Amino acid sequence: MKKFIIFFTCGIILLLFISACGQEKQPETLTELPTPEQMKEYNEKHGEEERIAYSKQVVTMIAEMSDDEIYSAIEDSFNEWAENQKLLELDSITIDFSNTLRINESHNQKWFKQVAVTAGVYYDPSKIDGNEAELVDKVFEDVTSALQGTTVGQYKIAKIELAFYGPESNGARRNERIMDDLPNGGDFSELYDSVDWQPKGEKRAQTIAYDFAQALNLEEFKDDTLYTQTGEIRMAGLALSRFGIKKETNELYIEMAVYAEKEDQGAFNSSLEGRSRALYDSII
Repeated sequence: MKKFIIFFTCGIILLLFISACGQEKQPETLTELPTPEQMKEYNEKHGEEERIAYSKQVVTMIAEMSDDEIYSAIEDSFNEWAENQKLLELDSITIDFSNTLRINESHNQKWFKQVAVTAGVYYDPSKIDGNEAELVDKVFEDVTSALQGTTVGQYKIAKIELAFYGPESNGARRNERIMDDLPNGGDFSELYDSVDWQPKGEKRAQTIAYDFAQALNLEEFKDDTLYTQTGEIRMAGLALSRFGIKKETNELYIEMAVYAEKEDQGAFNSSLEGRSRALYDSII
């Protein structure tokens, strides 16, 4: 934070004033990840500048965690819910994780929330007393609250998919509930861009792909492109939607979503192969 200080003749008074202001705006230095309750309490007691500095520390600490550490923290909250819940007589539970790789399509920014959770609960429906559909809704509500009730879950979970299985389901789901927790709009967040959280070199490659998608969108769908009042381009026909390394295969994955149809869709689809090669060569 830059400070601009004007010196007056009454230097002693000014120095005291600066000292007092400095103490008031000094952000708390975090040594461990705060709970959501602690964050809420801090934000209620401090001004905007302090809240931003505090949030940046939280994001930085989470960004320094490995995927396994993040997954473990979320799994712990799921296990704790299963141990303490009284809604279902559970036979077993499962949980898996993946990275959505999703991009803010209106800006060259990857969402900080990237974790997709796929969880399963196994139970005997014959032991349910009441309406099973209503119970499923309540269980999903409680699981969602549990997973997002931690700081890691609050900042990192982008999607929760909860599947319900009977004792002889053979993999078939009796019920499922899904929650997508990414913003509907494409608002840009300076907070996440202020923290260097993406793998080394990824943002450079992502920028190449984003610019490529922007140019292709303007070339192929210029009549469908929307502009805001400030002249900012909003993707309408085509957008970079996912980008990053797939952990399972260690491959770079690039996905562009096409929202508008072309008159000659076949020719357009055929042209994408050569264009994809050009994008690949630009990144490599």
